[in-house]
Amino acid sequence: MKTHKFILNLGIVSCLSLSTLPGLAVRFPDGSVSFTKSPRLLGAITTLKKTDAPLAKYYFTVAIPADAGEPLGAITIAQRSGQDEIDLRADRTFAFIGTPGDRGEQLALRGVDYDPETDTIAVAFASGIPPGTTFTLGLLPGRNPPIFRSVSLWGYRLS
Repeated sequence: MKTHKFILNLGIVSCLSLSTLPGLAVRFPDGSVSFTKSPRLLGAITTLKKTDAPLAKYYFTVAIPADAGEPLGAITIAQRSGQDEIDLRADRTFAFIGTPGDRGEQLALRGVDYDPETDTIAVAFASGIPPGTTFTLGLLPGRNPPIFRSVSLWGYRLS
């Protein structure tokens, strides 16, 4: 019974904290942390739409709200569907502040892992990207898919 009261009290304190101190990250009893306002994907584009093009770049632009409450430490992107799997070159991954049309400072990466089995690339930043920042992740495929009018769906997770 005491455990239930403790959790209930913790929930009330957390709700009060969020309503009186906006912009603080949500901290759960298990120690995990969440954004108070989620970052959002502003867009995803490619520099070359030609099939089988070897020099294409894929840009994913994300905005972290000023009241996110927590810096962004990593992004994971996975190809969910498409007629062809797109092999990404982890060693050529880069990120910068801004958008593809308005590039700012280069962001240092702590690590990049690509899993060809799941078509997933995980990028960790050397230091967290602060709230109020828009940044772009640049991915380079080995080459664009060889199929004309191929559509690939991508999923992303931010932490």
